[in-house]
Amino acid sequence: MDGEQMYIGYKDIFRIINKRIYLFIIIVIIILAIALLYRILWQEPIYETRVSLIIGSTLSDDQSQFQIQDINTVKDSMRTYIMILKTNAVAVGAIDKLGLNVSANELKNHIEALPQPQTSFMEIKVKWHNSDQAFQILEAVIEIFIIEATRIYP
Repeated sequence: MDGEQMYIGYKDIFRIINKRIYLFIIIVIIILAIALLYRILWQEPIYETRVSLIIGSTLSDDQSQFQIQDINTVKDSMRTYIMILKTNAVAVGAIDKLGLNVSANELKNHIEALPQPQTSFMEIKVKWHNSDQAFQILEAVIEIFIIEATRIYP
C-alpha cells in the first residue's frame, strides 16, 4: 500500500455526493431556519426616509430659469455640500432640536447623501429604527443643513 496511488474519478465523486445528499439538504434547511428565526425574532427593522434637494441659488426677480453655468457650478461644489451635511454642526443641531439621546457620530452614521449624476439634485437618506423618528430626523437635518450651508457656503 505504501507505493500505490489511488485515483478517484468523477463517477466516484458523484456517488459520494448522492449518498450524502440528504445530509446536505438537512444542513441547508437548518441554516435557513436559523437565519429566518434570527431575522424574525432578534433583528430590529430599519426604516429609511429620503428626500431630494436641489442645490443652488434661488432665482432673482429678473431671471425666469436657471442658467447652465449655475448648474455646472453646483455640480462642482456638490462634495462640499455633502461634507457640510456630514458635519457635527448639522448633527448636533438636529439632536438638540429633537432632543435625541444619541451622539453626533451615531446620528451621522445614519445619514447618507448622494449626488444625482448630471444634475444639481442631492438625495439625503436617513435610516433609523423608528419610522416616525426617521422622518423627524430627516426634517431636522434638512433644516439645519440649509442654515449651515448658507452660512458656510452661500
